[in-house]
Amino acid sequence: MTSRTRSANLSESFKPYLFEYRHQGADWGIEILATSPADAQERLKALAWARYKGETVAKIKVPGGGALSFLRRLIVGR
Repeated sequence: MTSRTRSANLSESFKPYLFEYRHQGADWGIEILATSPADAQERLKALAWARYKGETVAKIKVPGGGALSFLRRLIVGR
Protein backbone atom coordinates (compact mmCIF):
# COMPACT_ATOMS: atom_id res chain seq x y z
CA MET A 1 0.00 0.00 0.00
CA THR A 2 1.47 3.36 -0.99
CA SER A 3 1.41 6.37 1.32
CA ARG A 4 -1.01 8.05 -1.10
CA THR A 5 -3.44 5.11 -0.87
CA ARG A 6 -2.99 4.92 2.89
CA SER A 7 -3.68 8.64 3.31
CA ALA A 8 -6.73 8.44 1.04
CA ASN A 9 -8.14 5.59 3.13
CA LEU A 10 -7.41 7.32 6.43
CA SER A 11 -8.65 10.75 5.39
CA GLU A 12 -12.22 9.49 5.62
CA SER A 13 -11.78 8.52 9.29
CA PHE A 14 -9.95 11.60 10.61
CA LYS A 15 -11.61 13.56 13.42
CA PRO A 16 -10.56 16.82 15.10
CA TYR A 17 -9.00 16.50 18.58
CA LEU A 18 -8.47 19.57 20.75
CA PHE A 19 -5.37 20.26 22.84
CA GLU A 20 -4.98 23.14 25.26
CA TYR A 21 -1.82 24.95 26.36
CA ARG A 22 -0.75 28.15 28.12
CA HIS A 23 1.48 30.75 26.48
CA GLN A 24 2.39 34.17 27.88
CA GLY A 25 -0.32 33.99 30.53
CA ALA A 26 -3.17 33.10 28.14
CA ASP A 27 -4.91 29.82 27.33
CA TRP A 28 -4.71 28.66 23.72
CA GLY A 29 -5.95 25.64 21.82
CA ILE A 30 -4.83 23.66 18.83
CA GLU A 31 -6.89 21.22 16.82
CA ILE A 32 -5.22 18.12 15.39
CA LEU A 33 -6.86 15.85 12.84
CA ALA A 34 -6.23 12.22 13.70
CA THR A 35 -7.79 8.77 13.60
CA SER A 36 -7.93 8.34 17.40
CA PRO A 37 -6.99 10.12 20.62
CA ALA A 38 -3.75 8.09 20.76
CA ASP A 39 -2.96 9.06 17.15
CA ALA A 40 -3.65 12.71 18.03
CA GLN A 41 -1.20 12.54 20.96
CA GLU A 42 1.48 11.01 18.71
CA ARG A 43 0.92 13.77 16.16
CA LEU A 44 1.20 16.36 18.94
CA LYS A 45 4.63 14.92 19.87
CA ALA A 46 5.68 15.18 16.21
CA LEU A 47 4.98 18.93 16.26
CA ALA A 48 8.31 19.38 18.02
CA TRP A 49 9.85 18.67 14.59
CA ALA A 50 7.49 21.00 12.68
CA ARG A 51 8.91 23.63 10.34
CA TYR A 52 7.40 27.05 9.68
CA LYS A 53 5.91 27.16 6.16
CA GLY A 54 4.28 30.59 6.12
CA GLU A 55 1.05 32.36 6.99
CA THR A 56 -2.30 30.91 5.95
CA VAL A 57 -4.01 33.63 3.94
CA ALA A 58 -7.07 31.71 2.75
CA LYS A 59 -8.88 28.43 3.18
CA ILE A 60 -11.03 27.04 0.41
CA LYS A 61 -13.52 24.31 1.17
CA VAL A 62 -14.02 21.88 -1.70
CA PRO A 63 -17.12 19.67 -1.61
CA GLY A 64 -16.22 15.97 -1.33
CA GLY A 65 -18.07 14.78 -4.42
CA GLY A 66 -17.26 17.69 -6.70
CA ALA A 67 -15.54 17.94 -10.05
CA LEU A 68 -12.08 18.33 -8.49
CA SER A 69 -12.50 15.07 -6.62
CA PHE A 70 -13.58 13.37 -9.86
CA LEU A 71 -10.55 14.77 -11.73
CA ARG A 72 -8.19 13.63 -8.98
CA ARG A 73 -9.57 10.09 -9.17
CA LEU A 74 -9.31 10.18 -12.96
CA ILE A 75 -5.69 11.36 -12.94
CA VAL A 76 -4.47 9.26 -10.00
CA GLY A 77 -6.51 6.24 -11.04
CA ARG A 78 -8.19 5.63 -7.67
